[in-house]
Amino acid sequence: TWNMSWPMAGITCDLYRSSDRINFSKISSQVSSEDSACNFSFSENVPPPGQTYYYIVRASKSGYTGTTSDTASITSTQTITVSGNMDDFLQGLGTPSDIQTFVVSGVNLTNNITITPPAGYEVSVNNTNWYNSSSPLVIAQSGGNVANTFISVRLNGTSVGTYNGNIVNTSTGAATVNMAVNGTIQANPLSNGG
Repeated sequence: TWNMSWPMAGITCDLYRSSDRINFSKISSQVSSEDSACNFSFSENVPPPGQTYYYIVRASKSGYTGTTSDTASITSTQTITVSGNMDDFLQGLGTPSDIQTFVVSGVNLTNNITITPPAGYEVSVNNTNWYNSSSPLVIAQSGGNVANTFISVRLNGTSVGTYNGNIVNTSTGAATVNMAVNGTIQANPLSNGG
């Protein structure tokens, strides 16, 4: 949407678009029909995931010097969103810890989301197939998007000690999002309170 400060009927507004900010193609042409309302608009789909569209408007009228707008841009930025908090994990050696969850989603993606837990931790989407630091979990994108997906996390290491780090959520072109985890593996089994 744009406005003009050229109150005159018969002004031609040509809208141009570019994906490289060098080569522009005309995508719309509109002519003002009156001299008081100088408001124009044009609609199209957002750019494909990870791409930027650049726009300029050229206004002209026969017998007058034309003018060109500044360049505006619209970007479909790849974005990963993670929500939730992890309490400290506690594992008795030989038995995985209790499961905790967080939610991951993505928009405008050009690739899948890869979820890599730190050493000792495992992640899953179905609590059956578990993925670790050497074999990360991959969540497929569809049409550039990943709907809200619950990710299960457990501590399942093989040595007594403290296990701190980040679950790293990545996708090509998107900012990496970390989910901090802290936990302890003790030699004794956990009591079930019974």
